[in-house]
Amino acid sequence: MGKKRCGVEGCYNTPAVTFIIQREDGRAELPACYQHFAIARTGARQMGDGGAWDAIYNAGFGQGDSVLSCLHVGCGQAREEHTPPRFNGPRWVHTRVDIDESVNPDIVDDIRTLVKVEDASYDAVFSSHNIEHLHSYEVINCLRSFYRVLKPGGALIVHVPDFGLACRLIGAGKGWEKLYDSPVGPIFPIDLVYGHRGLSAENPYMEHRTGFTKAVLTELLFDTWFSDIQVMERNCELQAFARKG
Repeated sequence: MGKKRCGVEGCYNTPAVTFIIQREDGRAELPACYQHFAIARTGARQMGDGGAWDAIYNAGFGQGDSVLSCLHVGCGQAREEHTPPRFNGPRWVHTRVDIDESVNPDIVDDIRTLVKVEDASYDAVFSSHNIEHLHSYEVINCLRSFYRVLKPGGALIVHVPDFGLACRLIGAGKGWEKLYDSPVGPIFPIDLVYGHRGLSAENPYMEHRTGFTKAVLTELLFDTWFSDIQVMERNCELQAFARKG
């Protein structure tokens, strides 16, 4: 038997609640994930509604005083204040992981395997602009490592460059039109595809070796057993939220 899916057409998430729908021919039951439950409850009109995302998040962690743990993978120089606001409140304790000892991580480890991190040991995993530096065949195992170290019901947030946006702009002849300024210099659509040229010249590991569209990232998360998947397009990047079922 295949994995159960949300009853909303085109949604691959695991059902979390059941709607009772009133029809002319009687009542019908529709299984739905937290995402579509939140959309129905808040009246949101599209999948990427921020209010729906907050409702999904709160449905799992809610309000309380319990201490929660976040594993910040591929952290680089970033600290707790650089993680999403929902993961850096007073309830959260952060562990920084990076393969580069020079950034002084709490754990020196490879995000593709996380061999030094125990199974089901964290409430959340945060990865920002890491997995695009992996070869495409390495991404699945990396996401499975994220899944492994999460506690049941734990949350994953992944940020990656918006490859689809970059392709659309480059195809329209706008590959060298500046998108925004970053700490390492101006960012152009071509940089979303290949990585920042200055950083890549200094460190080949900063090159981008794969890319993600909204559909591709959604399918990868589903194929690595995550549920309640939501991928939003924001500020030239994809921001994905998913849960360990």
